[in-house]
Amino acid sequence: MIVTILPGSSDFHAVGYNERKVSKGVARLLEMRNFGALGTFGKPTPDELVKYLQEYTSQNSRIRKAQYHVAFSCKGHERSESEMLEFARRFDPQPFHLDEEAAKRSVLGGLCASGWFTASLWMRAYVDHVVGDSTSQGSPGGNELAWNAPVFPDDELRFGMVVNSARRSQSRPGLGLVEITGTADRGADQVLRVTFLGFFGTRS
Repeated sequence: MIVTILPGSSDFHAVGYNERKVSKGVARLLEMRNFGALGTFGKPTPDELVKYLQEYTSQNSRIRKAQYHVAFSCKGHERSESEMLEFARRFDPQPFHLDEEAAKRSVLGGLCASGWFTASLWMRAYVDHVVGDSTSQGSPGGNELAWNAPVFPDDELRFGMVVNSARRSQSRPGLGLVEITGTADRGADQVLRVTFLGFFGTRS
């Protein structure tokens, strides 16, 4: 697993860091939101993003650290075709998950994994590398689950996650609420994207 945490700063160097990763083709911008009208008429430049963030934080007295940036990337897990088929037989026995000929006749074009199988692989990586030894208290659910492309036998997947936001619960001060986006990628193609809220015990 690769973990990158950038320190708080007033110059928002995380913007430039991310822009360089994207321009090199080793990262992808998943989402950008809550920037007002910025980007309405085209992709904003790094300088425009930094200027917006500096102006916003200077006007908000509740912000203690001007920048919070953390990203996780986990190595993909290897699973056999027989495991993929066994999962489909038990939990998602649709023809294109079980029968090669039926799969060829489908819009998917070939035998492919159940989306729930792919999601369960991501979940296992998340538990193994992130929450297995943490203060995780589960999750109430999420607002996004997308299977953007089918997964086929012999595909190599890379699992990753990004922390979108983190805040303390107002009704339960000992509980932290963390919004997370998880992804699974096959080369340049994203095959899975899920966004959900995680419950974590706070330090104090």
